[in-house]
Amino acid sequence: MATGHSAIAFGGERIPIDHIATGAMAPATGFVSTASDIVRWVAAHFFGDERILSDDSKRVMQRTEWQVAGSAGSEYALGFGVTKINDRRLLGHGGGFPGHITHTLFDPHDRIAASVLTNAIDGPAQMYVATVFRLIDLALGAAASETPAVAPDVASRFTGRFANLWGVSDVVDLGGRLHLLDPTVGDPTADPIRLDVADELTTLRITDSPGYAAPGEELVYTRDDDGAVREVRGAGGVTMYPHDPFVAALARTDRARVGDPVVPAED
Repeated sequence: MATGHSAIAFGGERIPIDHIATGAMAPATGFVSTASDIVRWVAAHFFGDERILSDDSKRVMQRTEWQVAGSAGSEYALGFGVTKINDRRLLGHGGGFPGHITHTLFDPHDRIAASVLTNAIDGPAQMYVATVFRLIDLALGAAASETPAVAPDVASRFTGRFANLWGVSDVVDLGGRLHLLDPTVGDPTADPIRLDVADELTTLRITDSPGYAAPGEELVYTRDDDGAVREVRGAGGVTMYPHDPFVAALARTDRARVGDPVVPAED
């Protein structure tokens, strides 16, 4: 069973929090589960699945009964919170217990559910589960666009997580289109940068981006003899490196200097 942890806001490292008896809260918290099991249970609330409730009962249970005062746009149904992400009306619930924060959302019409369980008292479960639906919508929007899809074998040559002293960036395949996203922000889909393939081995071009980005500039990949990515020279000439070896290289030094970047060590 997962051990809960304290908040990072206190400074220093998180510390484990001992399990406590649920006592009178047992009806709400007196059980152990996994994210996959919770998603299976939530799936029974999709329309067309009558293992637990009829569709008529679901309509009654899922309709809005209250507007939550002081929380713009937040509503409550019978046992489920109601929230809107993009054009989706989602239902779900969050929970907290000493050392743990969780959140689950589902779309009963499109039959999609996601659940995030964290073992930290400040775990960003609600943000993460919302991001799942935002990424799904970005992928669906990309798939519906008139831009030709990138073949999966070509896309896979470019996708990955890259890092430098400025931060972390993800090149991702969503709906057959490549995007450059910032995984460190609350909503990585808020300002997506769309990438087109200019050369199937070496080059992506920024074709759609926010105003402060660099439309028209290129991401140029340098590869080892085996085809593995060594570095990516991006917009403005800033170089990125595959995330894991970069982080490992950074861990081996106690100081970094602008103009003398930390790079993955040679084998």
